[in-house]
Amino acid sequence: MSSAQQWLRFTRLALEITEAALPAYAHKFSPRRFTLPQLAACVLLKEYRQLDWRGVQGLLELAPGLRQGLGLQEVPDYTTLWRFARRWLEGQKLGRLLVELANRLGVGAVTVAVDSTGLDPDRTSSYFRARRERR
Repeated sequence: MSSAQQWLRFTRLALEITEAALPAYAHKFSPRRFTLPQLAACVLLKEYRQLDWRGVQGLLELAPGLRQGLGLQEVPDYTTLWRFARRWLEGQKLGRLLVELANRLGVGAVTVAVDSTGLDPDRTSSYFRARRERR
């Protein structure tokens, strides 16, 4: 499977998962430009690719296949995505959606614990431990 096909599969799965988790629109008078599942799938794409808000907007502008896979007629602005994520996708809900997406994609779980230098597997730094022992 080529990388383009993998990203199209990712967007289709992300949209399918978010459609099951969210209503189509926030209320009956909301503007019909984007559905909540479409915006959530864009946020999942942002998190999975480890992009910033403007990065995911740029990716969607440059990739018509991704837009088509998400059913987007136009690209949402990065502030639209940010406001949506702040209001509708708190940390736990976003985490559950990402876990469900990773399970369906067949991505295995990886556990990593490193300090800021990347050399010590403990969560606290050696400097902090030494300071704490002096007290």
